[in-house]
Amino acid sequence: MKNPFQYGGIVQEDAFCNRTSEIQELIRVIENSGKAFVYSERRFGKTSLVKLALSRLPHKETIPVYIDLWPTDSEAVFVTTVAKAIVETVSSSVDKALETAKNLFSRLTPSVTLDCIEAIKLVLS
Repeated sequence: MKNPFQYGGIVQEDAFCNRTSEIQELIRVIENSGKAFVYSERRFGKTSLVKLALSRLPHKETIPVYIDLWPTDSEAVFVTTVAKAIVETVSSSVDKALETAKNLFSRLTPSVTLDCIEAIKLVLS
């Protein structure tokens, strides 16, 4: 029998074990601008849990940014890591928005109409 549990990386939603209440709680905290500390032993799915919760946020209202602070060892590295994560997420969101707008506007056909009666009224006035 194949082991149903995945190790060694971030687990995607289809392989994620039942953590419904934890995901809902994280989403509630995030939507209310709260603070949450997610802690447990190594390899218990903390990163997968947080990333799954972020992916379920309403994307029209939020731009979720995931930042791994583990490798930061100084204030300068911290600031750089945070700025880089924000820029990458925002630029990705902007790119998606521009692509959506491009697709929408490429289907539109501009047309100009003139109401002749209104034009005649303007000339006679």
